[in-house]
Amino acid sequence: MCYNNRIWRVVVFAQAAALASLLCGAPALGETKLLDKRGEIREILTRTDGVANAKRGASASVPMLIQVIRSKHPEISPAQTQELMDLVKSTLNDQSTFIERNVIDAYDETFSTEEIDALYRFYSSPTGAAIASKLGAVTQNAMEKGRIWGQTIFAPEVLKRIKASETIKNLAQ
Repeated sequence: MCYNNRIWRVVVFAQAAALASLLCGAPALGETKLLDKRGEIREILTRTDGVANAKRGASASVPMLIQVIRSKHPEISPAQTQELMDLVKSTLNDQSTFIERNVIDAYDETFSTEEIDALYRFYSSPTGAAIASKLGAVTQNAMEKGRIWGQTIFAPEVLKRIKASETIKNLAQ
């Protein structure tokens, strides 16, 4: 085989390996992985604010929890309500490590090593970084739209259907 033909084949193979690496998330030829699967998950969550989003979601449930408690104990004073709110938020804050571990475990159990490698490479790319920087805004936007929908469309529709029901209409009072 001609020397130039061998060089050409090596160059083509290297280019194909690099393209496969970009498309499939596999390490490029000669590249060493620096992080294990859980390390890559931590990096993905850092870049996408995944843990922070989980904590925000948990925090968003606090007012609903307080509302449930107050519905069962209407005698609670405003000062007690505030103390309860502070206690729940403090407890949630103390559970921060548990929340992070749960999110990491969820990724680890849901995605294969190859899928995590691909996500890691994607969020390491300029496009992935740009998308990751907007995920929080998308989540906030969707949550706000969901809140408005819940208050203006969903809850009134549920109430209307409760009132129309023969067996549970008394709950609408």
